[in-house]
Amino acid sequence: MSPEDADLDQLCSRFGVSHEFGRRLSPILRRALVSPPERRRFLLGLVERSFAREADRLRRRRSEREFEEERALVSIAGTLHAWDPPSWFKSWAHGLGVGEPFDGESEGDAPDDRAP
Repeated sequence: MSPEDADLDQLCSRFGVSHEFGRRLSPILRRALVSPPERRRFLLGLVERSFAREADRLRRRRSEREFEEERALVSIAGTLHAWDPPSWFKSWAHGLGVGEPFDGESEGDAPDDRAP
């Protein structure tokens, strides 16, 4: 593993970004390693800021997605919370192996779906 690959892996781990993102910055990092000290500091700072911005973007996106998921759950919870499924649904769900029979029903209480 080259020094630049090791540096990229370390940056990806530190900032929690994908290795694909890191590979896109590899030419800049490669250039930094062979540049004079002043330019090296500038390029390494540029790479590190890019990683920090990507990590921040990912955190915001994850937070927005979690907010949207929670909002969706809250919006349907009121409807589903008061829902009382019909007896055939309860028996059907049990026949699929989902939980125990409801309200004392057994598998035999489900309607027969076979053709006469």
